[in-house]
Amino acid sequence: IAIATLRSAATPLAMRTRPVDLVIPVGRFPADLVSGGGYLWVANRESNSLTRIRASDGMVTGTFPVGDWPMALAWDGNFVWVSNHKWLPGDYSTVMKVDPADGRVIGTYRVPGQPMYIVADASFLWVAETWPTYMLRKLRLSDGAEVAAFTAGGVPRQAATDGESVWVANGPIQSVTKLRASDGKVVAARSVAGAPNSVQRIGEFVWVNDNAATAAVWKLRADDLTVVARFVVPGSLAQTVSERWFFIGEPGHIVQRRTHDGRVVATWAGGPKPTAITLEGANLWTADAETNSVSMISGQRLADADR
Repeated sequence: IAIATLRSAATPLAMRTRPVDLVIPVGRFPADLVSGGGYLWVANRESNSLTRIRASDGMVTGTFPVGDWPMALAWDGNFVWVSNHKWLPGDYSTVMKVDPADGRVIGTYRVPGQPMYIVADASFLWVAETWPTYMLRKLRLSDGAEVAAFTAGGVPRQAATDGESVWVANGPIQSVTKLRASDGKVVAARSVAGAPNSVQRIGEFVWVNDNAATAAVWKLRADDLTVVARFVVPGSLAQTVSERWFFIGEPGHIVQRRTHDGRVVATWAGGPKPTAITLEGANLWTADAETNSVSMISGQRLADADR
């Protein structure tokens, strides 16, 4: 298999760093972001809280208590789901279902391992667990009941789904796997050097961020995991992808790159420890764990930078 390994002609440090549009203080150690219902939701791991930010103007409209060490968030179209990473007495962790109207926890469900990441499709919540189980669990959205548990090819760190298939990044064993969502059968697998700790499905492709020493973003075909390209991205701590660009959070800045060739379009001001990046509509949002804040760059400014 021929792999295109691409370096950008313009390095991030050689470009002018542009300011963001908004910086919003949130709780301690914002670990994950998700958009839904016209809001941006922030999991504050060390504050054990969920912050609700109105996406239209960046106003904080609520901060709500959730479980111990909220690690990751998912939006199912109606509710916010929170994974709580802390190992509790009795040997379990939890995921919670939150009403977006008032931030009230309306369901708490035990899981046997520590949930690292969650993602929802139309009917199910997928929970990627670390120690001691290393499983991918399939929970029913309606009542949180476990439907199935899959090995997912190794040590799941993140997952992406379209309802029919699930793509899993197995960081410690350097692989990406594609499962059939109905029964967990592995239908494709690909070795990925480094530590593939995030995965996103965008159109016909799966994007994998390797944030280990090898520092690269891999672009794979979603159907069979054939490698299309590998982009060198030193210092990567977080990633998100759109049809047109992919964004890399690095210490001190956010790098905007083109999806078709990896070329750097712009660098944006960022905090020293970016933990999560997401797109809400056309706007880009980034969480930083050292400054305990969330920043926003408007879609218009992102488009202007690429002209």
